[in-house]
Amino acid sequence: MRPFYLAVTCLASLSLTSLAPHAQDQPQPSPDSAFLIRAAASYGIPKSDAKPWHLRVSFRLLDAHGNVADHGTFEELWQSTDVSKQIYASDSFSQTSWEFDHRLLLKGDREMPLPPLSQLRDALTEPMGVTSLALRLVTTSGKAKLATRLVEFDGDSIRCYDINPTVPLDPPGPLATACFDSAGKLRQSTLMFASQDRMIIRREIEFQDCAVPADFSIQRNGLDVLIVHVEKLEPLGQVSDVEFQPPADAAPPELQIFGAEIPSNSPLNLLLSPGPPAGAPVPNKVNVSAGVAASMCPSACLKSHPPIYPPIAKAARVSGTVVLQATIGKDGAVESLHVISGPALLQQAALDAVKTWRYRPYLLNGQPVEVETTVNVIFNLPEPPKSSEQR
Repeated sequence: MRPFYLAVTCLASLSLTSLAPHAQDQPQPSPDSAFLIRAAASYGIPKSDAKPWHLRVSFRLLDAHGNVADHGTFEELWQSTDVSKQIYASDSFSQTSWEFDHRLLLKGDREMPLPPLSQLRDALTEPMGVTSLALRLVTTSGKAKLATRLVEFDGDSIRCYDINPTVPLDPPGPLATACFDSAGKLRQSTLMFASQDRMIIRREIEFQDCAVPADFSIQRNGLDVLIVHVEKLEPLGQVSDVEFQPPADAAPPELQIFGAEIPSNSPLNLLLSPGPPAGAPVPNKVNVSAGVAASMCPSACLKSHPPIYPPIAKAARVSGTVVLQATIGKDGAVESLHVISGPALLQQAALDAVKTWRYRPYLLNGQPVEVETTVNVIFNLPEPPKSSEQR
């Protein structure tokens, strides 16, 4: 097997030591788990304690028939975990974004890219990120088990490591899968929990002591939907700070809802809200974080009933976050809702929208329970255009 690099900086925003038990009297990870931990630590563009880098890739988006639906480039100038600049350029999507001081400003398309294009960066920086998180269910809670199997890939036999849940999920299947060839190189990896989205790696390169996918595709239901080629990955040279300063007309997304679409019985909820062991009594109500609650609300409810920015608030240039306290019933309906904080001119708009949302029931050991949580509704306005005198 190919030796893995010892650097743990390849994986972003995840302490790999947290995957293994900390107490000395607890069992150590199995050889297969330890192998995956080392593999995850060796793959991806470094983002933690790393030297600045410059990335440029070309991509092709494919339709259901395998035809090229769009093509373009993605470029990133990365200075630190707090400062970076990303550029998407294609016929159908053009956007430059700046991240600094935990803020995000955009120029061009105001919507963030959708899958599979939105998965491109994670595939490069964290190709085994989902597998690493799923391993926590194996090494710390016992809610998943690791199994291996051999499959044929490009005329070679590769070994796949499946992380399977010990609790029923719908649809059934592994939480995550990572496959390696006989040389120990990563060839396939899950990009989303318990989904058919995966990356197929054809070639890798080495950068800052890490292995980085250089030619790969993202597949959905066995079909290529995005093909990616790394044109350039190099240390970032001397770049003026001006490069990372957004122009005056850059603006945040006009409206953001905290959270993403993740089913309430998803593996991510198993990670964030462990719940009682199997067979233990299930409580009538549980408290969950705003992020988990947002994952219970499918994108359809956000699109059908988005908060409407009050014209008077727009005219007064009022923006900010409205924090709501909510009780969600076993059927997913919002049973009670009240304001905790937020600008007065925006509170009613947030209440009117959220009270119409229909959440997925939150399940513990397969049983729906009431949820007590907060909902964060963020209202942002773009900066007003400068007058000719200000220019």
